[in-house]
Amino acid sequence: MRCLILMMIAGLMVAGCDSAKENPAQKSAMAAKPQAPMAAEKTMTTASYQQGMKYLKAGQVNEAVQSFAKAIHENPKDPEPYVVLGQIYIRMKNYHDAVQAFTAASRVAPDRGDIYYLLALSYGFSGQRGLAKDSAQKSVTLFSEQKDQQNFARSLALLQSLNRADEKGPASVASTE
Repeated sequence: MRCLILMMIAGLMVAGCDSAKENPAQKSAMAAKPQAPMAAEKTMTTASYQQGMKYLKAGQVNEAVQSFAKAIHENPKDPEPYVVLGQIYIRMKNYHDAVQAFTAASRVAPDRGDIYYLLALSYGFSGQRGLAKDSAQKSVTLFSEQKDQQNFARSLALLQSLNRADEKGPASVASTE
């Protein structure tokens, strides 16, 4: 189990290492997601979203959560507040709420592999490996279709680590702890 968690944490950290294309507010907020292929899309940020980003920079997590929830209420078709909120929940180890945020984001933006990647991590952290594998597979498929090789490789690595963990079975998982 420890090996699976370390792989997932490494995946989360690696995903944020190449975020040079993001704007500075996104970078400082949460650098855990792969780059989404959104050249034609523009985020429809609200003042609440911008305030949430300011709260994050200031380390005021509870206020940020409230601002992002308000931004979602103001513009439920913008996936960004869901994504940032989900990332906050991951960092807080509140995986149930992270899953809810990323699931909602996937309904709003079903073509974004980064959302499914983060959903897979959330499911994996919460111990729901079957759902984690389904989400990881969806992210692999989306990144492949979009010819995004870097994020495809990350998603594939996550999927493979989830598959390897299942191959080892519960006996070997227990022996690693």
